[in-house]
Amino acid sequence: MTAQMLPDVVKLLTLPEESTVLEASKLLMELSKKEASCRAIITNGQVLNMIIQAMAGTGNPEIQKNLSGVLHHCSNDQ
Repeated sequence: MTAQMLPDVVKLLTLPEESTVLEASKLLMELSKKEASCRAIITNGQVLNMIIQAMAGTGNPEIQKNLSGVLHHCSNDQ
């Protein structure tokens, strides 16, 4: 997985199927473990906003955990 996948994966967060959003959140969590991906997330306001909106808009604790983990990883890299 690479930072180039980021826009496509983030778009999956907007889909109505919770299973798709869950898988996207897992992929983002894996991507966030790489410095280049975190840089791409932090510097792209639209991507960052979509992650925050998805985290706030779901009642699924696993999705929230994954997406908060993405933000945590990326904040530690700064």
